[in-house]
Amino acid sequence: MTALYQRVGAIREEDMEQKRMKGLKARIRQAEMADDAFGETEEGKALDARMDFARNLLALLKSYKISQAELSRRINMKPAQMSRIVNAKDNVTIPTIYRIADGFGVPPSRLFQETPQGTGSGRSIAPPVKAPQRSGTAF
Repeated sequence: MTALYQRVGAIREEDMEQKRMKGLKARIRQAEMADDAFGETEEGKALDARMDFARNLLALLKSYKISQAELSRRINMKPAQMSRIVNAKDNVTIPTIYRIADGFGVPPSRLFQETPQGTGSGRSIAPPVKAPQRSGTAF
């Protein structure tokens, strides 16, 4: 009986994931249609960045096989806030980016990289940054 409950739970999680992706795809289409209205405005750029971040986050959730609820629990975040981030409805702060990255055990830059599954937009939303070179002198 426990196996049945686990399977039902897994099916529900898959259904919820499909609904999230469907909702995100609808928001992407809506944004693409509004692209003419927004153009290269700050609002349009911010929306694009949020959607790219959300796609990358969803891809990581899928590749690590964890749910939004589990990630929320790991990083001590309310599930509603995680949902707003995944649905590209909230701006994400730098401390939140670090918390999410810690939840996956990856560097924060990983949340901005194109995903290997191709679920991202095909571009990175932040250009790679080179670390400054240190000289041989100590401070």
